[in-house]
Amino acid sequence: MSPEGDENGRARLISQTSILSQPDLVTPDELFTQYTIDEIKRNYKKIQRDIEYKKRDLRGMVGERYRDLIETADTIQNMVSSVHNIQSTLEALQESCNLVGRETKTEDDNKQEEFWSVASQMKLLVDTPEKIWHAMENHNYLLSGQLYLLSRHIVTNLQITCDDSSTLLDKYPVLRQQWGSISQFKTPILQGCKKVLGNSALTVDEFIDNICCIVLLEETDLDAVLTQFLSERSQVPDFNTNLSTTEQIKVCVDVIQNTIEVVRQALLPENLIAKKIDQLCNRISTIEVVTDAFIQETALHSITRHLPLLVQSYHPSVNCSLEIRDLQQKCKDWLQDVTSVTHKNVTHALHYVTAVSSVIDHVTVFNTKSSEEWKEACKSVLGVPLDIWNDVLILPVNEQIKRLTDLYFEDLLHFATKNIDKIVLDEGQVTWSSWEQCTDKELSIKTEAITLPIHELCCKLNERFTEIYDDIILYTGNPDKIRFKQNKGVPEQCYGYFVEASRILVRKLAEYIDEMKCDASTSMMRIVHICRSLVTYTPKLQQILILSHDQSADGFQPIKDVKNRFISRYNAWLSSFVAEHLAALLPLDYETFAVSWEDTTITEETESSDKIESKISLPIYCSSYVTTVLYALCDELYRVGAHGLEDGDMRGLVGGVHSSVVNVYSNWVETNPDLTQNMALQHWLDFRYIASVTDISSNPTRNQKVTNTIRLIENYVDPFDWDVFLPHLTTNLHTLLRRTYNVYSCVARYSTTVQALIAATPSPSQQVTHNIMMTNEMTPRFNLLPIMSGDNVSRDVHTPECNLSNIIQTLNFFTSPVG
Repeated sequence: MSPEGDENGRARLISQTSILSQPDLVTPDELFTQYTIDEIKRNYKKIQRDIEYKKRDLRGMVGERYRDLIETADTIQNMVSSVHNIQSTLEALQESCNLVGRETKTEDDNKQEEFWSVASQMKLLVDTPEKIWHAMENHNYLLSGQLYLLSRHIVTNLQITCDDSSTLLDKYPVLRQQWGSISQFKTPILQGCKKVLGNSALTVDEFIDNICCIVLLEETDLDAVLTQFLSERSQVPDFNTNLSTTEQIKVCVDVIQNTIEVVRQALLPENLIAKKIDQLCNRISTIEVVTDAFIQETALHSITRHLPLLVQSYHPSVNCSLEIRDLQQKCKDWLQDVTSVTHKNVTHALHYVTAVSSVIDHVTVFNTKSSEEWKEACKSVLGVPLDIWNDVLILPVNEQIKRLTDLYFEDLLHFATKNIDKIVLDEGQVTWSSWEQCTDKELSIKTEAITLPIHELCCKLNERFTEIYDDIILYTGNPDKIRFKQNKGVPEQCYGYFVEASRILVRKLAEYIDEMKCDASTSMMRIVHICRSLVTYTPKLQQILILSHDQSADGFQPIKDVKNRFISRYNAWLSSFVAEHLAALLPLDYETFAVSWEDTTITEETESSDKIESKISLPIYCSSYVTTVLYALCDELYRVGAHGLEDGDMRGLVGGVHSSVVNVYSNWVETNPDLTQNMALQHWLDFRYIASVTDISSNPTRNQKVTNTIRLIENYVDPFDWDVFLPHLTTNLHTLLRRTYNVYSCVARYSTTVQALIAATPSPSQQVTHNIMMTNEMTPRFNLLPIMSGDNVSRDVHTPECNLSNIIQTLNFFTSPVG
């Protein structure tokens, strides 16, 4: 068997055994469903071998037939040359026959030829309107213009060549009618040319043909036509309500890019328009124009054969300049005009876009050209490089983003001020609403004495800031989100403007809060809590504010300043409140308010070493008016939620109360010189107690006014007795401060004196057992209060007689509504 037969057999075997030869398996899914991987691999190898066999057969066939192919090509070339020679011979023969026919013509033939000449021209005039309409429908305005010029030339030729034009019009009345209808085509043709030239997707051929048509019809200089073209081209991007925002912006960009490319290809480095006009005026004959228009006419040859030589040789003439002067300057002026129009239209198109991300999406759905070819085109046409994004689009885009940013923050400011007014004017108690309305999940705001409306306001503001951040920062601050990665204009400018707008919002909000007229203590503290919450519960705003280039500046400082001012106002009110009520109670008799005195047995040694026992009576508890004032103070602080303030703010409030208390006592002692010794002892304990509870100074002994007041009170006690009383009074004072620490912890935890005593409290094994409240038979569940015990000192506690009606009257006075 021959090798060829062997190869054919292998090919048939492969085709028969190949999986792909089966018609029912046409997709890879079906192949892998019906066959295993090994079977598919085997068939794949078989198919590869089959391909190699076919390639080898193809190479062999081409090698064997190469000589025949060369001979066939040579034969075809010879045939082409023979055809051209035959055509030239036939044309020469036709010309010779025409010359012989002209020489042998008779007078009758001349008349007949004249008749056919007029008839053929009339035929052209009758059919030309339809051909012009057809060309205009196909947007071939150059052919329409050529037909118009040819018709005008035919009418003129008929009037000139005929002996009597009036006889011609009488004989052929259609002549006047036809020219009347044809003459009206000039304006629509020019309008059609300008419409095509206004297309944003204008091609070079359309540009050249329509400019040539305008030059031929209007007989205007090419420079003037080009100037008019650029002027009208600058108005092409006018806003169109029928286009979407993206389409409108795309039209503006396409007009600029298309105009520069068309002008460069048509006029630089060679003036193709002048070349085209020269070709129309000198090289294209009437026969070619008629042929293009009447290509489907069956009697085309009969029409053109009888046309007179004056018509056949007609070429349109141009009596105007085809030179272009200062092309770059014209294009620069046009760029300024079209940029202005584009700014206006892009701004108008983006006016109804309500999100910054949508603005960026609208202007980045298409790519502006930035290749080397584009740069070269701009340099040759304009003389300078042009970046459409940075030079044309960036200004309206930035303005729209800034406008949206302003709208965002104006809406936020209105929302915040409206809710702040509502919260401040709420008559409910701060602490009550914070504990009653909140759920267990909101324990953090309970401990900070933040009301639920304030917390909801801050959360909503934070959500709004998050939406704005995602809409603006992620598109203007993250380069990965910018499709125009080579253009940094929008990110840098809008990024900085957005951060600055955030700071302006904080300042305006702070100014609005600061201008609110709040005389009530509750309203003051509500504003303080609002300012605290704005700083704490708007982390997204904080994230935006720290994006500023000035990292050291605190964006929330205006809010903090307003908070501090309202705390100062509340501090003044609170100090006045405590001072007013304390001053109203001080002149009363001490027996009305004294709660508890103790009789203590003391042992004294005489000079003869004899021991003498005696009893002294000293106060062990502060007066009821002191506890009433402190209770009213703590109640007020808890009522307005002041216990949730920062330690520094609360320390300032307690310090203000301390100053007012010291001033009241100092003035009262100076103006009441008739104190008895017992009254002095009680007032000494009262003053030292209330001053210690509210004392926040690191060194209490430095307060000269406190020291002077204590000395004034001590002057009313016998010096010898005072030496005996002082240790016991000091012990009673320290014991009282430790016992009542938890009762007045809202204030006492900031007292340096009380904190020092608590720190020096003995260990549980050394505690002295006592109760500061009435005991009962039930076992206490919590050990909240300090217990002190000791039997080393015998105590005989007695309570002075009290006027119950005075106490009730005082308690009613302090429990009345305040602020």
